[in-house]
Amino acid sequence: MRIALAIAFAGCGGTATGGEGGPQKVFVELDGITLTRGSEDAQTNTSSAIEGTLSPFRSDKADREARIAATLEALDAIVAPFRLEVVTERPDVGRYDMIVIGGSPTEVGLGFGVGGAAATDCSNAVPNKVVVVFANAFPDSSDGDRIASLAIAGLGTSQGIPSSDLADDCLCWSGTSCANTTRCTFGGPGTPVSGFDECKDGATMDPTSEFARVYGTR
Repeated sequence: MRIALAIAFAGCGGTATGGEGGPQKVFVELDGITLTRGSEDAQTNTSSAIEGTLSPFRSDKADREARIAATLEALDAIVAPFRLEVVTERPDVGRYDMIVIGGSPTEVGLGFGVGGAAATDCSNAVPNKVVVVFANAFPDSSDGDRIASLAIAGLGTSQGIPSSDLADDCLCWSGTSCANTTRCTFGGPGTPVSGFDECKDGATMDPTSEFARVYGTR
């Protein structure tokens, strides 16, 4: 069953143009956070999509550290071809995006069944994006591959990359076919684009090339 995604649309005016100048670090917050609403800025915990306090990832689980390790390993593996570093300590300087993993949608006033939130910036003009995956609302079995895959799809959306509409594609965020049931892979040319996406520029795309255009490749 596909879990719905909350997406705030903002600043749409074309496809992502970040190129290799885009942020090359993504900070993963797993210990809970309070987000304020305003102009998107990971450095100040400001989101243009949601506001409120999100609880830590799986804080009630005895094997929490193992679940964290599995999720981080999956994130590292998914982005390995790209010039993007996953970190769990907030950078002191420089640009970075933030993925918040934890909490539930009801903690920020959203309906149960919402899987994540990301503000769409089609021109990729705003640095330091904030993406949220409401991981605590997912079944325990989702930890690792599924949560990591959804996080990367949200990251792509935040950079203005269109959502694909292909199950288990790493950029499938808002498409009706988005399943996120296993570790995602980046599709190639001809991958269908979600009909709901505000940043789409045609019916198909190449997810690998789109993500590389923002982050570059190793």
